[in-house]
Amino acid sequence: MNDFSGRILKKAEDNFVETEVDGEPVIMQIEKGFFFTLNTTSSAIWNAIDGTTNLSDIVSRMADTFNVSESVCSADVKEFVQSLIDNKLVMLA
Repeated sequence: MNDFSGRILKKAEDNFVETEVDGEPVIMQIEKGFFFTLNTTSSAIWNAIDGTTNLSDIVSRMADTFNVSESVCSADVKEFVQSLIDNKLVMLA
């Protein structure tokens, strides 16, 4: 996995459609037609990706939000963000 902790993350706006189904956020990756249903944690991470915030700051925010240590939170956040990058939903700015 790449170390992109200090890099700004930006949503790839042209590559997805976002909606809500039964109260849960759903993202469709347009090119492949894949759907991603977001739980509370992944939704918080997704919403923190605003084009101005780097991964380290998102990890800190998630650790505070979910009352866990940054070391515990870091691997999970990085894994989720990497899957978003791999699926062309997020890019490094």
